[in-house]
Amino acid sequence: MIGGQTRPFSEGKANLYALADGFFYVAPTASDTRTCRQAGVLLLSLEGRDIEVKVAGGTHRAEGFLIAPGVHRQLDTRGQAVLSLHLDPIHPVYRAFAKNRIDCPIIPINYSAFRDLDSSLHAAYAGEICAEKAGNLFADLVSISAEFLPGAEARDDRIAQMLSELNSMAPEDIMFRDLVRQIGLSESRLSHLFSEDVGLPLRSFHLWKKIVYAIKMIARESNMTRVALDSGFSDSAHFSRTFRQTLGLSPSFLADNRYVQVIDCSSY
Repeated sequence: MIGGQTRPFSEGKANLYALADGFFYVAPTASDTRTCRQAGVLLLSLEGRDIEVKVAGGTHRAEGFLIAPGVHRQLDTRGQAVLSLHLDPIHPVYRAFAKNRIDCPIIPINYSAFRDLDSSLHAAYAGEICAEKAGNLFADLVSISAEFLPGAEARDDRIAQMLSELNSMAPEDIMFRDLVRQIGLSESRLSHLFSEDVGLPLRSFHLWKKIVYAIKMIARESNMTRVALDSGFSDSAHFSRTFRQTLGLSPSFLADNRYVQVIDCSSY
């Protein structure tokens, strides 16, 4: 139910909107095997009924969830339409997601908190939203989610500089030793500071960046071997395995426009 009115959710294709600092995916239904994502995640039923998430602490049912990065989980939307938003480490609100990992790695929420976004959510589900409006919807979803998360301290200037540098590079061009020299810390000290400040180890950040880079490439490239190599993976088999372990679906499924439409909005 959206906007207090029952609206049909067809078995049509899913839509994935890739932004500069994350992406969101709207689909008729979703379920996955056990996965672990380096993003802060918002899961939300678009039909106002409970979805199910299994984590180490047990099984949770609610209309939506905020999930901290690095949490192993298994999702079952129980046959209903769902939104899945992934927030990149470069986003300021990501630190609030990461801060919650130890004390409360999964927070149940109600759809009612997002009800003002009904029309935009339905347009996104239908694939009838432009890049600018997709960016606005992403920002609104994150802003509402932040109200349920603990506040996070200001980011260390050195890490902010590093994240800015990393975000401007393709995954295969990242050379951590060069960044270490620029920032003026030892490699071990910088690695510790990064993990402490961002809430994610450098290695995990790099992996997530490769996954997101691949998603954006899939919007315009059908050759999965080329996507794998350009995203910094050693071969297509490693790419496919890592992609599935992270997102619960294969890159070939995401690239098949019979099932998913991938829209790269990151340059808008």
